[in-house]
Amino acid sequence: MPHHIESIAICIPTFRRPQPLGQCLASIGQLQLPEQIKVIVIVVDNDVEQSGRDAFDAAAARLPVAAHYHVQPERGLAAVRNALLEHALAQQVSHIAFIDDDEQVHPAWLLKMIDALHRYQTDIITGPVIQMSAYSPAPNPPLPNASSNKVTHQSIGITLLNYLLICPNASSINITYQSGDTPRRIGTNNVLFSMRLVSELGLRFDPRFNFTGAEDMDFFERTRAQGATAAWLAEHLVFERAVPARETHRYLIYKSFAIGVGGARFYRRHYGIVRVFLYFTLLAMVRSIQAMRHLLLAIITSPARHANEAACQLARIAGLFCGLAGITTEPYRYD
Repeated sequence: MPHHIESIAICIPTFRRPQPLGQCLASIGQLQLPEQIKVIVIVVDNDVEQSGRDAFDAAAARLPVAAHYHVQPERGLAAVRNALLEHALAQQVSHIAFIDDDEQVHPAWLLKMIDALHRYQTDIITGPVIQMSAYSPAPNPPLPNASSNKVTHQSIGITLLNYLLICPNASSINITYQSGDTPRRIGTNNVLFSMRLVSELGLRFDPRFNFTGAEDMDFFERTRAQGATAAWLAEHLVFERAVPARETHRYLIYKSFAIGVGGARFYRRHYGIVRVFLYFTLLAMVRSIQAMRHLLLAIITSPARHANEAACQLARIAGLFCGLAGITTEPYRYD
């Protein structure tokens, strides 16, 4: 049963992205704030050179809430997120919200998340992050489609595999999550959760995922194992703008491979090698069919877009089996 919300720390990790950080904090400055709930902002910079300091100082001066800036010299995703947890503990808040430094939030984001936490009587509320091109205009307010009640999640074939082999207790077997559904996986890019997961259950992000990713999925999987509950809020309230360097074909193919590797490490830890090998074999078949479809479309219609999608699907398959074999890649060591 979730505890009463008395105070919330909005936690943002950052690493060498001062301009997106400033935009993120500017969107927080436009938030509709809850009554009788204290809200603070905590930023932890994972760069010892404090590359985010100037952007933080400029934005923090215009925020309607208290903001705190800290530096975590130990590099890594788990390290910086754990530092945010410790600073939130020191502030004695009852709840934590995580977003990333390259995201912006709708003015109603926090109120909607609080309302959902009460409505579904859960420990964790999470929702979608809408991906935007580096070259598309920013919506103002960030996302006009803030009334949607569902979001496309993944293909029906992959969803069925996940349901049958990995997570049969998740409520969603359809290709969409609706508000109130139990999400199969939870990230830190749009989430609000009770501090008791940290203070009472003693959970922290695992440093073994520092540079591979999936540290957030691992963290919330362990909360589930200890009885924590979660619900999905499907409204479109958070968006992430890609940077140009992350929209190149080369980067997208490498990122697909790295996601496969990180996902395999996560699944191996939580579900056992035999079950995961069966899952990945069937998943590889599904993704291979998807890749073949895109190759055919590349021949018939738009070659570049579909050829790149096919390459990403094949890279994801390769990453899954490399991760299963214990091969590791570290996409976040320098990014």
